[in-house]
Amino acid sequence: MNERGSGFTLIEAMVALVILSTGLLALGRFQGSVTQTSAQAKARTEALQLAQGIIESRRSFASLVAVNAYSNGTDMVAGSNAVFTRSWVWGDSASPAYRSLAVTVTWQDQSGNQVVGLNSRLSKVEPSEAGGVLLLLAQSGT
Repeated sequence: MNERGSGFTLIEAMVALVILSTGLLALGRFQGSVTQTSAQAKARTEALQLAQGIIESRRSFASLVAVNAYSNGTDMVAGSNAVFTRSWVWGDSASPAYRSLAVTVTWQDQSGNQVVGLNSRLSKVEPSEAGGVLLLLAQSGT
């Protein structure tokens, strides 16, 4: 007595194997995409930190002579995922009370060249007089 209704046939097993293989391949591609996106986000965060570092280092001047003596520059920094090139350009502003600074960080990843930039303004107030400026602002109500 031969019962055809019980068990799996070879064709059913092969169809199940194809469906399972397709799902695993899609999962593998998704994992690769997540890993690449994570690496790009890490590099972008590191680039922004490097740009912020330039700005903060220029904000910590000891005298007004120092802020006026700063010049444009470029350097290279080895990061955890890439080699970054930082460039900073000083500009004069319409107001003599501050000086503008533009920092650009570039690097290359699997997608090509990447760029982030930050712009800031540095006050041309003598550090020893900074407390007096705050006191005047507080007294004037602004």
